[in-house]
Amino acid sequence: IAPFGVCKSRVLIITPNKVTRKSIAKTMDMLEDNFWINADVIFDIGDSPILVPYDEDVLDSELNSAHIVYTNVQKLNPSFKNSLLHRVKPDHFDMLIIDEAHHSPANTWQEAIKYFSNAKILHVTGTPYRGDGVTVPGKRIHETKLSAVMEERYVKWLRNKTINSEDIYFEMEDGTILNIDAAKSLKEEDWVRKSVAMSDECSLEVIKNSINELNELKKLSPNVPHKIMASACNIKHAERLFDLYTQESINAILIHSKMPDKVQDQKFKEIEQHKCEVVINVGMMGEGYDHKYLTIAALFRPYNSLNQFAQIIGRVLRAIPEDEITRHEIDNNAIVVYHKELGMDHLWEYFRKEVEDVGKYTQVKEIIISDKEYEKRETYYGRAILE
Repeated sequence: IAPFGVCKSRVLIITPNKVTRKSIAKTMDMLEDNFWINADVIFDIGDSPILVPYDEDVLDSELNSAHIVYTNVQKLNPSFKNSLLHRVKPDHFDMLIIDEAHHSPANTWQEAIKYFSNAKILHVTGTPYRGDGVTVPGKRIHETKLSAVMEERYVKWLRNKTINSEDIYFEMEDGTILNIDAAKSLKEEDWVRKSVAMSDECSLEVIKNSINELNELKKLSPNVPHKIMASACNIKHAERLFDLYTQESINAILIHSKMPDKVQDQKFKEIEQHKCEVVINVGMMGEGYDHKYLTIAALFRPYNSLNQFAQIIGRVLRAIPEDEITRHEIDNNAIVVYHKELGMDHLWEYFRKEVEDVGKYTQVKEIIISDKEYEKRETYYGRAILE
């Protein structure tokens, strides 16, 4: 609703990737979950803005007649022949809405902002901080705390379960077996985390706990298609997690960026059709992806920044509508499961404080429930063993 009463002509919405672009499109499409109609911003479907997704085959006449154009930032790169910057004049848009605006200090974003220099700019992000310390551009005009939206039930309640194995040993390159304290004294912390992440034994503990959480949810609320979102380090790791989940007799879908677009689209469609109980991904369920039935986050990779961690937690925060659920305290009660030795407790602390800050929120009763990838693993990681 930001352009209404503010914008004098066309609007350009810029997203960081194709996944976010699809989520934006979904909320504006007349045949999908249209925000303007659902929220009574527009009462007559005929009054809806003219939307145009930017692709190379879009006609100039479409760009001229559009009220809102939306695109992923890659299509604004001036070095590309088919960049939108080569198709329209600098005054074509009166307003830019930059989604996931913590990315906007990057060159391509800044070049687009410079090109449309007279346009009004609205930066929007759920994670207004960056790992490199660079400030997100713009003057902050509004902030809603996570605790506030939890209290109003716009998002799920949030809790965590940290798996803490009693005995972990590491098999070194030379065959030596070390306990975790000895390994930490000999190796860097990052080495220990990655070794745990790649360990089948440690992964199985998280897998079995996440499945137990899902099974308990099914007992309490059998008509809601809750799912586990599993986050892997890299494609090879994701394939291994797929095998391990499958061996536990649970339906899993694996999706990653190296899959052809048509395969990715089919995978997303199957997720929407509830043809799986677990979604295993590599960087595909981060910012912008919206599937409200993701309720359990099983984290198998050691996130290093609050931004990355917050983006992945955000995927399980989407609230399921009241008319679909058994009880808010059951169905909108997300849980994050990860191994303690992945070293993410300090990142969880941010969310723990937000949950504790909820004031008037009716406290839910606890349910007792029985930008680094590691594609090139030139370093030998110890094989973590549980005893």
